[in-house]
Amino acid sequence: CDHVFGVDVHPVAVAFARVTYLLAMGNLAERPGQLTIPVYLGDSVQWNQEENLLTADALSIDTSSSPATLFAEPLRFPRGLLDDPSNFDRLVTEMADRATTSKTGSKLPSLVATFKRYHVAEDDQPMLLETFRTMCALHATGRDHIWGYFTRNLARPVWHARPENRVDALIGNPPWLSYRFMPPEMQVSFRKMTTERAMWAGAAVATNQDLSALFAVRATELYLRAGGRFGFVMPLATLSRKQFAGFRDGEFRPPAEHTYLAFAEPWDLHAIKPSIFPVPPCVVFGTRASSPLPLSGQGRQWSGRVPQHNASWAEAAPGLTIGDDPAAATATGERSPYADDFGQGATVVPRLLFLVEDAPAGPLGAPPARRTLRSRRSANEKPPWKTLAAQTGTVEDRFVFPLHMGETIAPFRLQDPLEAVFPWSGTEFIARDRLDEFPGLAKWWRAAESVWMEHRSSERLSLVEQLDYRRKFTAQMPAPAHRVVYAASGMYLAATRIDDPRVVIEKSLYWAEVSGADEGRYLTAILNSDSFTLFVRRFQARGEHNPRHFDKYVFDIPFPRFAPDDELHRQLAAAAEHAEVVSAGVELPASSFQAQRRKIREALLAEGVATTLDELVALLLEGVAATDDPPTVPSPAA
Repeated sequence: CDHVFGVDVHPVAVAFARVTYLLAMGNLAERPGQLTIPVYLGDSVQWNQEENLLTADALSIDTSSSPATLFAEPLRFPRGLLDDPSNFDRLVTEMADRATTSKTGSKLPSLVATFKRYHVAEDDQPMLLETFRTMCALHATGRDHIWGYFTRNLARPVWHARPENRVDALIGNPPWLSYRFMPPEMQVSFRKMTTERAMWAGAAVATNQDLSALFAVRATELYLRAGGRFGFVMPLATLSRKQFAGFRDGEFRPPAEHTYLAFAEPWDLHAIKPSIFPVPPCVVFGTRASSPLPLSGQGRQWSGRVPQHNASWAEAAPGLTIGDDPAAATATGERSPYADDFGQGATVVPRLLFLVEDAPAGPLGAPPARRTLRSRRSANEKPPWKTLAAQTGTVEDRFVFPLHMGETIAPFRLQDPLEAVFPWSGTEFIARDRLDEFPGLAKWWRAAESVWMEHRSSERLSLVEQLDYRRKFTAQMPAPAHRVVYAASGMYLAATRIDDPRVVIEKSLYWAEVSGADEGRYLTAILNSDSFTLFVRRFQARGEHNPRHFDKYVFDIPFPRFAPDDELHRQLAAAAEHAEVVSAGVELPASSFQAQRRKIREALLAEGVATTLDELVALLLEGVAATDDPPTVPSPAA
C-alpha cells in the first residue's frame, strides 16, 4: 500500500508478536536509499479542534490558552509546507530554537538563511515571519518551550484528515479507558461525540463505555480513505457487550461526514496465556465502505501459551493454535422475557452505617420494642470506612430489617439474613422533620448522616439518596410475596426463592417478583443448573482469570417464561422442589460462603438432582441457547 498510518496513544507490544506503530510512512517507492520513519505523538481523536484548523492556505494553531499570554495571536504555517513532513519538522524546530535566542525589546532575528535552507517560497515568508514574531513573544512571557514540539505533532494528524491525504491502512492499539475514569472535561466531549455517532449506550452502562470504540471510529473517519483497511486491538467486550453495541453497528453519522465500516471476522485472543493485557483482548478488522456491515460476535479463536511477554512470532507460534471455526462470543440479540423483570438490589453502602448486630444492652436491658445495636464490622471494608469507629445505639424494632446479599445466598437455600437499619416507615422514608417521633432511629440516623457527609467521596448524594440510588430500594417496597434472587457474581450461579416480605435485597443480588412457588422453582432450576452457568460464560466479560460477573448476561440466553401447563416446565419446578429439600439438609461448615455453596452443589450431584436439572435444562434450551453443542459440565468441585 502507499501509506500506513498507525494511530496509538500508548504503544504496547502484543504478547505474541512485536508490533511497530508506523505513523505516516509515506510512499516508500518515492524514498530510495535511506528510509526515515517520522513518529508523531499527535492528538489522533482531535478532541477540541475546529474544522478550520487547517484552512485553505494555512495551519493555524491557537495560543490563547497559554497561561500568562496577554494576546491571542495564532501560529500560522503555509499549508504547502506540510506536504514534506521532514522539511516541515526541521523548519519548525529551527524557528522555535531561534525564538529562544531573541531578547526582549531587541530586533527580530533574521530568517533569511532559514528560508533559503528550507526552500520557503517568497509568498509564504510573510506568514512565517508573523509566526516567528509570535514565537518570540511567547518566549518573552516564558511560554516558548512547547510550541515547536506541539506544532510538529499537531500538524501531521490534521493534514492527514483532509480527504486528499487520507491513507490506505490504519493499524492501532487504541487507549482502553472507561468513562468512569475519564476527567470531567473528557467525559463531556466523549458523550457529545458518541451521541452524535449513535454510540452512546445510555445511562445503564455509561460508566463502562470505553474510549477505544470512539477512538477507532474517529481515527477511521478522519484518516482512512474509502476502501481503506483497518485493524485495531480492542477489549474482548467489543464483540458482545452492550456498551459497544453502537460500534458494532458500523454506521456513524456525525455532523460533518457519514462513516460506514464493513467489519471482517475478528480475532478472540482471551485464551492466550499468560494474559496479554489485564483485560482480555480481541482484534477487529474491516474496511471503510459505502454501506455498513455489522461486527459479528463470531471471533476466530486463538489459544495456547507463549513463553514470555513481547515474544517474537518465531518464539510464540509453536505454542499457539488458531481455531478453524469461529468461537461464539455474543448472543443472537434475542433475550429471555425475564430480562426486564429482574433488577439489582439497593446500594447498602457504606455498610458501617447500615449493617448492625446485637450489642450488650446493659443491666436494665433495652426499652420495649427496641434493640441495642452496634455496627456490624467486616474485614472487607474499604477506606475511609474501615478506619472509623462503629456506631452504637438503641433503635426501634420496626426499623431493623432482614437483609440478603450475595454471601447469604446458596443454591436453593437462604442462609440467615444479615440485619440493617433503614429509616423506612413501611410506605416511605421517614422525613427529617419526623425523625424525632422515633428517638432511637433519630439518634442513629443523624449520627450516620454526619459520618456520611464528612467522608463521602462526592457531594452529589445524601445518605438516603445513596441507599435509594436509581430507586433500587423503593422499587422493592412493598415487597411482593414471592421473589427469586440470584448472585451477581461467582464461579457458578446461585439462586433461590424469598417469601419474607420484610426482606431487603442488596445490590450484590438481582431479584424479580414471581407469581408463586412453582414459577420461582422453575427459575431457580434453570439458574442453578451447572450447564446453564457454562452456557452463560460465553457471554460474560472476562478478567485476567475466569469470568466472575453474571449480572444480566443470564438473559442473553432466551429461555421462555414459565407456563404452568407445560410438562417440561412442571418437571423443572418439581426437580427444584427436590433440590430445596436436599439443600436444606446439608450441614454446612463454618467457613466461607463459597465453600458452603460448593458443599451444596456436591450434595445435589450425589443425590442425582444436579444431573436431572442439567438434562431438563438442556431440553429447555435446545435450539435457543447457542448454535453449537452444550459445553461439557465439570464436577461442582472443579
